[in-house]
Amino acid sequence: MRKINFKKIGLAVALLMSAFTFQSCDSDDDTNWDQVLPNALVTVKQNADACYLQLDDNTTLLAKNLKTPVFDGKEVRALVNYTATDEKSDKYSQVVSTGLTAFSPRSQHLISLLRQRTMRSMAMMR
Repeated sequence: MRKINFKKIGLAVALLMSAFTFQSCDSDDDTNWDQVLPNALVTVKQNADACYLQLDDNTTLLAKNLKTPVFDGKEVRALVNYTATDEKSDKYSQVVSTGLTAFSPRSQHLISLLRQRTMRSMAMMR
């Protein structure tokens, strides 16, 4: 007579239970992820009249929905989800509406390391 293997039975029961536990719900389709997730890594800067975002060496974004001073007047790196507006600016490349997530100085160091590693990886792929 064969012995019953309780480990296999327990594993089968656990797999069946997880199928019911981790089911999907289709009722959460109202989140627009394009507005939630960041689409740029910027430097938040301030001058006398406005708060602006430095995207790269040549591109500056005027954040129309941010009031100065932001982040106690410090220059910080931030993940931003910005949306371009129809407004024009003489001093800045674009006028945008933003949602910001600031980084601490320690996180800024990790970001620079990640950027360096990414650049090295891209160079190796060439």
